[in-house]
Order: sequence, then C-alpha cells, then structure tokens
Amino acid sequence: MALRARLVAPPPPPRLEWPYHTLKWGPVSASMLFVGDRRMEAETYLSSGFGIRVAIEERGEGWVPFGDLARLWSPPRIKQVLVDRKYGVPYLNTSQVFDVRPWARKWLAAG
Repeated sequence: MALRARLVAPPPPPRLEWPYHTLKWGPVSASMLFVGDRRMEAETYLSSGFGIRVAIEERGEGWVPFGDLARLWSPPRIKQVLVDRKYGVPYLNTSQVFDVRPWARKWLAAG
C-alpha cells in the first residue's frame, strides 16, 4: 500500500488535563438502581435537590393529585416563531413548569 501525502494537519496529541471544569463526583447507592429510576445523570445525584427528592420519596402520606391543586394541561404543539425578548412573550417548555424558579429561555411572537 502506497503512502500518500496528508491533506489535513495531523490530529493534536490528547490532553492530559481537562481544561473546562473540575470533576464533580460522589457515591450512589446501588439500591437506587432497583427503585425504578435508572437514569444516571450525575446532576440529579450531586445537586442539593437530591436530598429534597429523597425526603419526598420517603413521605408516605399527605399526598394529593397535582390536578387537585392547580389546573394542569399541556397545549398542542405550536409553531414556534422565536423573536427577540423585547418583541415577544416569554415561553416556558412543559418540563420547566415543575422548576422551582422557571425562567424563560425563549420568546414567541405574540398573536
């Protein structure tokens, strides 16, 4: 097999240090894999909200359906015409409804 000239520069050598952020890590109990929630996004387990989640899961009584407290509905899919924030109205995704402090990341054209 003949050697050919490279048309692009060779790849850079691999970095030995991660330049972007420090690593966040922590232990996760193996029993977490058996309670039905098998998604392993580390943010869920390292955030301060994890303690709140555990407390909620351990509470055995006093629960009411969310629909008894507020009107909850998911509108049909809409055509999103995104505009600058000074011209539009704030739009929250359906997943943002349950955030403690939701903030608009998109602004839709009014009307």
